[in-house]
Amino acid sequence: MTLGLSTLTTGFSTLDTALGGLRPAELVILSSQPGMRKTEFCLQLASHVAHQGQIAAYISLYQDQQEITQQILAIASRVPLYRIKSGDISPTEREHLNQKMLSLPDQPLWIEASDPGEPSLTVEVIRAKLKALQEQQDLSLGLIVVDYLQLIGNGEKGEIVIPALQDLAQELNCPLLGVTQLDRGQEDRIVPRPTLFDLKRYHGAIDQEADVIIFLHRQQSLNHVPQEPVELIISRKDHTKATTLTLRLDHELHCFWEQGSDAKPDPFS
Repeated sequence: MTLGLSTLTTGFSTLDTALGGLRPAELVILSSQPGMRKTEFCLQLASHVAHQGQIAAYISLYQDQQEITQQILAIASRVPLYRIKSGDISPTEREHLNQKMLSLPDQPLWIEASDPGEPSLTVEVIRAKLKALQEQQDLSLGLIVVDYLQLIGNGEKGEIVIPALQDLAQELNCPLLGVTQLDRGQEDRIVPRPTLFDLKRYHGAIDQEADVIIFLHRQQSLNHVPQEPVELIISRKDHTKATTLTLRLDHELHCFWEQGSDAKPDPFS
């Protein structure tokens, strides 16, 4: 698929086809129940964008800098995250991790992580930090990720947060990926896949204000399966029909890749 000059790829060709790439000034909402690996998916997208030489700003409102860095290292090095955390790694893996850690400053991936004990960031504070980053780098931002929206301003309502983020994406002329968390009520339904109705509990007009809505869905009963299929249910405001595609999730590496691919791709390529 040929994308416009200002459109970014995601690292997944099937997702690029469904989305038409990540487009400037668009607000994209990624949503799922807890435990669906939203953060890992977003970090993989942000890492891919940064590897293309575009500034990716990742704002985490619930994890600290060390946790985010460890997850990025796991994605980059293919060393399982639990072993990085425990320090149970071989000398060869340690050398590989050190090389990856030294290369991280060369990637334009900017991380703003939560500080325990500090008040949660508001949209205005996020805007000020991103404007300062843009002026400091003297470059346009390629991608903004905010993870996750219910924690903005210690629980500001969706009808305030969503329009403000939409304005921010347009002001900075940059795709903004906002992560939201659904409650577990849908698990009791006969068909437990998430729907727009579940998301409207957070903000009733979100389907009218977001340009793209993506639901991540997997059968949590399959946690023991090393290579689990994960559905991405995608709705565009300018399309009438949702698209569903399937990626694979490696639970050990916390990494996604294309369904049907025999090799694990480099998320940084």
